[in-house]
Amino acid sequence: MTTATVSSIYTPAFLSQTYTPGVNWDLDIPEHPIQQFVDDAAKRFGRAEGFNFKGKTYSWRKLARMSDRIAEGLQERGLQKGERVALMLPNTFEYAALYYGVLKAGGIVVNVNPMYPEDQIEHFVKDSGAKFIATLDIKPFFGKARAAMKALGHQVEDLIVCPMDQALPLGLKVAFNTLKRAEVDPRAYNMGYRMFADFRSFRGRYKKVAIDPKNDVAVLQYTGGTTGLPKAAMLSHYNVASIAHQARAWMPDAKEGIGASLAVIPFFHVFSMSAILNLSVRMGWTIHAMPKPDLAEAGKLIQKHRITFLGGVPTLFQGLVRSFKGRIDSLERSISGGAPLPADVKGEFETKSGARVWEGFGMTEMPVATCQPSHVSGAAGNVGIPFPRNEVRIVSPEDGVTDMPVGEAGEIILRGPARMLGYWNNEAETAKTIRDGWLYTGDLGTADANGVITIVGRSKDLIIVNGYNVYPKKAEGILDETGKFAEVMVFGVKDKRSGEAPIVLVRPKDGVEVNAQEIHRLLRSKLSRSDWPREVIVTSDELPKTEGIAKLAKRLAQDKYNAGHYEGMAVRFKAGDAPVPTV
Repeated sequence: MTTATVSSIYTPAFLSQTYTPGVNWDLDIPEHPIQQFVDDAAKRFGRAEGFNFKGKTYSWRKLARMSDRIAEGLQERGLQKGERVALMLPNTFEYAALYYGVLKAGGIVVNVNPMYPEDQIEHFVKDSGAKFIATLDIKPFFGKARAAMKALGHQVEDLIVCPMDQALPLGLKVAFNTLKRAEVDPRAYNMGYRMFADFRSFRGRYKKVAIDPKNDVAVLQYTGGTTGLPKAAMLSHYNVASIAHQARAWMPDAKEGIGASLAVIPFFHVFSMSAILNLSVRMGWTIHAMPKPDLAEAGKLIQKHRITFLGGVPTLFQGLVRSFKGRIDSLERSISGGAPLPADVKGEFETKSGARVWEGFGMTEMPVATCQPSHVSGAAGNVGIPFPRNEVRIVSPEDGVTDMPVGEAGEIILRGPARMLGYWNNEAETAKTIRDGWLYTGDLGTADANGVITIVGRSKDLIIVNGYNVYPKKAEGILDETGKFAEVMVFGVKDKRSGEAPIVLVRPKDGVEVNAQEIHRLLRSKLSRSDWPREVIVTSDELPKTEGIAKLAKRLAQDKYNAGHYEGMAVRFKAGDAPVPTV
């Protein structure tokens, strides 16, 4: 009897039966430029509220009109098709208007995280060849943008300055100029840079640029990377727009023109750009934008504005159930990504909000690949099934070709409409990552007989102990299930005897007393010997995270460990007596 492989069960008929009723795998995805979303919203929803930033509101028509003016202004300044504009902005109206304006002008958006250090921002700007940089006038933002401009000589022709006070409603504008004016960098106003308000003088009569949606790059999205300099994924108009169409099909009961989304994750992150900004514009949902992640403020906005759609990372959902005491029962649907959502957090959030939380899987190179079906509450820890038109295989990590049997771990590879074109100016890395049309993710996973995928780790996170493969997700899952930890991380370090060794790093929940010995006993009782941690570190500090979306960062934890940051906190273990779990 032939053993079924994962790819053999993922037929269109099988997936369509697994989907929410009304959702089919063979979705017809239209080919169009991304900016068509905002023009369609202006036609369909007109004067309805489209964007809200701290109480300052804009209609869909105003958003579309402003993007027209920006497109004309950029073309007047010399922007040609395919030239790049770096957006180094938080979630503001200015970001949204510039995003669609750059695309209308035929340009390519380069998303830049302003929280990164100067040298990394300089790399993004230099590598992309950005002609303009748009940023705020406040010191941390403007200073980094100006430094990149100066370092690169004549490459960057101008800065587009977006004044913080102009983004605010009148009351907050007065307060900002009274109390926080010192945060503004005066150099933004004495060097002759273009102001965002200058675009208002244009009439919006830009020259339409012919776009090939499947082949023309729309966005350069830099990956965090675990080694070396970050690479830019080239995302076409079709890549990015298809995500909004797939997500819309995933929610057959969702109403268009009725609803509101909360943008907590920065738009410069690919998930927020694709599944919050573009999806909300596609659906006609009012976007309530937050300039920076703030759990308390997020809860207040959900309650005040009756938010119906929320996308976030596990720390957001945890904060809303553990810290926010108000009501969040207006929510109709939520999606969590970036890291596994602990089962207890998922359950508490769904009980408090009355809304299902779906977990999904994606990466910069293909932002949304799989998701839990919208009509059921998926079990915590799995990432669902392939999105419509997406194909998934799980293959041998050794040869990258042999399809793995159902239930066995292997590397997840992907193909679908959102798969990137390749890496910008990096054919060698493109060839390694995309083979025969398949995107090799570096993520390890399994799929059960129902096609449900569970991530078991990253190939780069894999720890090899005396020749045995150790998947950190095993220990992390065991500790998460106890419900006693706010954050859990297992990472590998070099070891003279075994090659590598697992290190457990945890932060207990407030008021919970747990020691390293208890944790070690529990893991020894449930894991094979090679999986036992060499050291356990219990800390009250937040675990290392990436900038912007606060995603747990194992590389940063490894760096801190190797630098001796955890000395005096780590408890080292050797083989000992039979364990008695007490956690």
